[in-house]
Amino acid sequence: MDSATAVRLIQRSGTSSFHPFAGVISDCRKFIDQIGNCGVYHIYREQNCVADSLAQASYNGDLGIWPIDSALDWMGSLLADDARGVCKPHWICLDIS
Repeated sequence: MDSATAVRLIQRSGTSSFHPFAGVISDCRKFIDQIGNCGVYHIYREQNCVADSLAQASYNGDLGIWPIDSALDWMGSLLADDARGVCKPHWICLDIS
């Protein structure tokens, strides 16, 4: 998962039912419970290029669910990099005020 905010919303138990994404958050929690031994953690996009590329590709697609049964052609090198732990630089702005 590439969004620290989404991770916090899923991990936090008291998310309001009035939150705009309450339904999605609830569905994520139910799915995690069904899987069993599962955790949700934030991973910087530079360490998970496949997830980042899928997220970027989703901006140009139709709304809905896109089932992916196997790796897409363009994922090959990204999967290999992720498996080897190849990490790209990540710049973080620090608030020093």
